[in-house]
Order: sequence, then C-alpha cells, then structure tokens
Amino acid sequence: MAASKKLVKANINMTDVIYRVARLPGVRIDREDYLRHAFGRYCTPDQVERVVAAGPSSAGISEKIISAAAKSSIRYETIKVTSVSALAGIPGGLAMLGTVPADLAQLYAHMLRVAQKLAYIYDWPDLFDVDGDEEAVQNLLVLFMGAMFGIKTANQGIAQVMERVSRSVTGTIPEKALAEGVIATIANKVAKTLGMKIPEESIKRGVAKAVPVISAAISGGVTFSAFYPMSRRLQKDLIDIQQLRQESRWAEWDQRARSGPAGVDNPFGHSAAGEGAGAGVDPRRQANSAPRPDPGTQGSQTYRGVYGEQLILDAEIVED
Repeated sequence: MAASKKLVKANINMTDVIYRVARLPGVRIDREDYLRHAFGRYCTPDQVERVVAAGPSSAGISEKIISAAAKSSIRYETIKVTSVSALAGIPGGLAMLGTVPADLAQLYAHMLRVAQKLAYIYDWPDLFDVDGDEEAVQNLLVLFMGAMFGIKTANQGIAQVMERVSRSVTGTIPEKALAEGVIATIANKVAKTLGMKIPEESIKRGVAKAVPVISAAISGGVTFSAFYPMSRRLQKDLIDIQQLRQESRWAEWDQRARSGPAGVDNPFGHSAAGEGAGAGVDPRRQANSAPRPDPGTQGSQTYRGVYGEQLILDAEIVED
C-alpha cells in the first residue's frame, strides 16, 4: 500500500501515466494483425479483407461471431492479468513509470490491451493513427480506461469521438477534436477522476472497490472478478455506441432512398434499386428473411445472410 500512497502524494498526471504504459512493449495492439487473427480462421479471405478495411460489423460478419471474438479476448486478457505480468521482467519496463506501483501498471497494461481489441472488434479505426498527435492518443486512451471504471462522462466522450469518426471522409480518429475542445475537456475530467479513484480506493480499503488489488504475496495480481466485469462494461458501451451509429446511418439511408434517385447506396453497401420515392428493398427486411440454421443442430453452422456470403454462426474463437 505504500506504493499506492506514494502515487497519491505525487499527484502525477494520469493521462501521462496511461500513455507511458501504452508505450511499453506488448501493450499496443496492431489492429490489422489482431483482426486477421481473430476472424481469419472463421471467415473467407474476402471477408477478412473487408473486416480489416471497415470493421467486422460493417463487413457483414454475424453478431454471434463478433460476440465470440469479444468474449474470447476478454477471457484471454483476464487470465493474463491475474498472473504475474511479463512486463515486470522487461529491463527498464515498469521501472520507467517511476511512482506508479507495479500492480497498477500491470492492470493498466491489460486494460489498454483489451480496450484496443474490443474497439477494433466493434468497428473502430486504429486508435494510434492520429498523425503523431500524442495528446489526442492520450485523451482517447483515458476515455476508454474511464469507461471501464464506469465513469459516465468517459462513455459520453467515446460516443462523441465515434460520431466524428462516422462523419469523417477518411474514417480515422479526429485528432483535433481529441486534442482540444469539448472532448479534450471531457478527457481531462476523466483523467482527474481516475487519478483520485484508483489509488485512494486502494489505500482506504486495501481491496479497492474499483480495482481490487491483492497483496504482494501474489505479485499484486488483479482478481478475475474485477477485471472481467470492467471489460464487459466497456464491451456493452461499445455495442450501444455502435447500435446508435447504425441507427443513425439507417435513418440517413431511409431518407435518401425516399427522396433520392434510384440506386442509392445504403450505409452498408447495398443499393435501393428501382425508381421513385421509397424504391428498393430495405436490406433490414432482407436480413430478417434470411434462412436461419436449425437451433437443434450441433456444431459449427453457416447460412447465406443478407450479404450473400457464408456467415459462420456457432464457432468458438480461441486466442493463441
């Protein structure tokens, strides 16, 4: 607990701490490599390319596969964080963090890893692709960490970032909005909340309410019962944000299909064929009419979905 007290007294910048942890070896997740690994064995090569280009949902991958990938990544990182962290053995690794105790650094590392994986599963672009703007990256990582701890303003900030990503022609992270303005202000508030919440709870209760930290006898490992719910909380937030995004895109498509010319493309690559207002078939109705597998049949199953591709339904994704 002495280390945690030192963290409070030092009053260090939590945004900087989180970013420094993100730069440790093994923490950053390569978006393309991860998506290829998570979906490559269950999807066709063409589907994988679309997953990498636009994200699993936008590529037409079934919700069941996406959910399986998310749960697998959460389980994987949860197991890792409850064991002795490999980062502790890296020369100059955790030592570079100065006043940050090793148990908290280990926690942050795995939180950042699972946050990146979940973001990429739910159609986010590369979180580090901000043209070298470190402040933008720092603020974005703080928002994801804050959401895992249940800080509501963090979730609001993430939703605003995704809204700007959707508006962007390039579909990349809006570095200017993250480095200044409303989103940056939200990130700063979240960082201050994190700076008080994590170490103070560790001092007051020994086993923190937000981050239960076990004694040094087991290397400060974080309990399964703490990390897993935090990861699932972020997953739920990302799902909610994605659904709102899709509803907005569908509403825009509906309006364009009613008033625009024939062949209007919908948000997911279909066309509203025909002439006049309301022409074409709503792909959502097509999806509802797609043949479904017999629920009583065991094993991995596939069906031809709205995209006309073979979508795998019950496959378990396992991380190596």
